[in-house]
Amino acid sequence: AVSPGASDTDMSLRPGENHAARARRAKETIPLGRVGGTAEIARAAIWLASDDASYAVGHDLVVDGGTTA
Repeated sequence: AVSPGASDTDMSLRPGENHAARARRAKETIPLGRVGGTAEIARAAIWLASDDASYAVGHDLVVDGGTTA
């Protein structure tokens, strides 16, 4: 499974929040200091589906910029 954290979509905006405000909030709350790009989440899913991850079984790949680390 791939469990994404906040990513650069409108879904990660709080009610009434704009992208600049979300960026400020992310800088303070996400260890990497930003929300993830949708391509970054997609690349994690592609890796998990690839032969490179053939020995990863029953894994939940958390892609959240270190929020839950």
